Amino acid sequence: MSNKLFIICLVCFLFSVSNSFAEEVFIKASNDYGRGITKRVGKDCFVITAKHVVENANPPVTIYFEGNRHAEGTPSSFAATDLAVIKLDNYKINCSDYSIVENINNLVKRMVSGQLIIAEEDGATNRKTVKIVGTDATDTFKIKSETATFILQKGHSGSALYLDDKGTLILAGILLSVNSKDNIGTVYKINYINATVNLYFGTYYSNTITTISPETVKPTAMPTHIYEGKRGCIKGDCRNGYGILVYDDKSRYEGEFKNGGLNGQGTLAYANGNKYVGVFRDGQVNGQGNYTYANGDKYVGQFKDGKSEGDGVYTFGNGNKYEGHFKDAKSNGWGVFTYTNGDRYAGQFKDGKGDGDGHYTYADGTRFAGLFKDGKKNGHGVYTYADGSKYEGEFKDNKKDGRGIFTYPDGSKIDTSFANDKPEENYLVTIGERKGKKDNNFE
Repeated sequence: MSNKLFIICLVCFLFSVSNSFAEEVFIKASNDYGRGITKRVGKDCFVITAKHVVENANPPVTIYFEGNRHAEGTPSSFAATDLAVIKLDNYKINCSDYSIVENINNLVKRMVSGQLIIAEEDGATNRKTVKIVGTDATDTFKIKSETATFILQKGHSGSALYLDDKGTLILAGILLSVNSKDNIGTVYKINYINATVNLYFGTYYSNTITTISPETVKPTAMPTHIYEGKRGCIKGDCRNGYGILVYDDKSRYEGEFKNGGLNGQGTLAYANGNKYVGVFRDGQVNGQGNYTYANGDKYVGQFKDGKSEGDGVYTFGNGNKYEGHFKDAKSNGWGVFTYTNGDRYAGQFKDGKGDGDGHYTYADGTRFAGLFKDGKKNGHGVYTYADGSKYEGEFKDNKKDGRGIFTYPDGSKIDTSFANDKPEENYLVTIGERKGKKDNNFE
């Protein structure tokens, strides 16, 4: 193998590793076209792109994938941003998803170039090296073509921009708009894209869900065994057929049996007042079912070996509700938690707590979009107050901690370091007419 061929293959390998998280696609929208990236949410597949690509299109639009595959979809746009999503109809092809890294802002600032991946209608992709020429904005950055032979075009909007971080390609964002005259494009950072679309997906899947705190999202574990003592089969065929079986503690099972065990559809009423209606396999709760607790809690969804596992809805007796993915009887993965007080969290969970990208909306209109860890705000995020004030920066255990920018409603800004939810002592207020300190938003 020649050195040139080896280098080409190595680059292809590196890109394929990154590309396993998302797929770049070509979008044909009536008389317009553009590009986008895929995102999987539950069992559905979506494409994220720039709003102008689809805002004038007559649905459905057509999405072209690698390998000469295609699908149709219905676009939705966000009134407050320049993004749009397309939900693919009757999608039967594997839907890839992207991942993000926490340090994307720092990564963008220290990089001098990136790889713009442009998907074509025939399923091919073109990779173009571009310069990073502007990183001052918080949610976007600028790129420019490195050669006169490659001109950025409006139709390239939605293309994915990757950065090479020590041999690993990192998705940094998508091309939002193009100034063809200056050959400069604006890229929307992936962490801001994620926060925006996650809010949409939370609304899309939550129906009437309200909220609770990520710290309290911890559904009660499902039973891990069925009582072994027996009072006996009081009716029917409890060996291979349909019957009623009563246990020593007076728990009662009515349903299907196979080889003397609970197998098939059935109802198990526990002595403690809990009740399960659904599928059993090998004497265990396995498959789709409804589990009602004596305290008023209720779970409807999938089970595995006696525990909630898969997609489901857990409704608490107090009215709070979680809808999303479960693993080992705890919320794990994407989900939406709504509280009876009007608060709402939509995002990633780990072991029953908010962990990863999330969007928390408070009943008074205050909202936070950013990173959570162990149920608390930890890492980069944007906190917008009901009065229009906004803080963008670092958090630690729900408090502002690290570098950040606080913007008042009149446009005045504090750009400084924060600790324990307050700015450093000698900070300056810039932009606008206000001068001096103002602490009432830091209590």
